[in-house]
Amino acid sequence: MKNSILKLSGAQELSKREQKTVVGGITQEMAACLSRGCVMSSASPGLGWVRGCGGSNRIWCRLEF
Repeated sequence: MKNSILKLSGAQELSKREQKTVVGGITQEMAACLSRGCVMSSASPGLGWVRGCGGSNRIWCRLEF
């Protein structure tokens, strides 16, 4: 694994085999939403949140964003 990833708080080193089984990721749009304080959840975190930030139905953002 890249050393820059391993330096992240709470990172766990994966074996080569484990790395090959990882599927997924996020788009740049989704990363931008998450960096603004949006949350990734399959259900609404509460009143005042809207779904669909960054083109993903799993990201919820506050209405004021």
